[in-house]
Amino acid sequence: MEDLALIRSMDLFRDLTEDEAALVAKAARPVAYAKGAVIIRERESDGTLYILKSGSVRVSKVDHDGLEEVMTYFNAGQHFGEVALIDHKPRSATVIAEAPCEMLQIGPADFAALLASSRDLELKIWKSLAKFFCHRLRDTTDYLCLALNDEA
Repeated sequence: MEDLALIRSMDLFRDLTEDEAALVAKAARPVAYAKGAVIIRERESDGTLYILKSGSVRVSKVDHDGLEEVMTYFNAGQHFGEVALIDHKPRSATVIAEAPCEMLQIGPADFAALLASSRDLELKIWKSLAKFFCHRLRDTTDYLCLALNDEA
């Protein structure tokens, strides 16, 4: 029940009916990570979506000098890993638990089965993902414009 409430509260699944959200909750598997655990390694290919129930994670890349460059942090109620879930390409960053974390994960096979379970559900999820990526692209564009203006 707790997982269903979390899923229903997320923008990614907000347009789903109660029954559709229950299908998402059923497809998700609980996992836990200790503080400092590597959840995703840059360049790995696993394609899993993670939903944070509790805790926080940092997302980083290694720069040309071998130093960690933190890109962002995610907290309870947020998700990550959706890009690799969709494009099946290697991960673009490393994700490390900043604190003990409880999560739900949806792997590629479970995601495909979820989408195949209902045409309406599939369309709603793709529409939500499209909105999410548009929002992320706008934020990235704004960030880059600010960074370029600061350099000028």
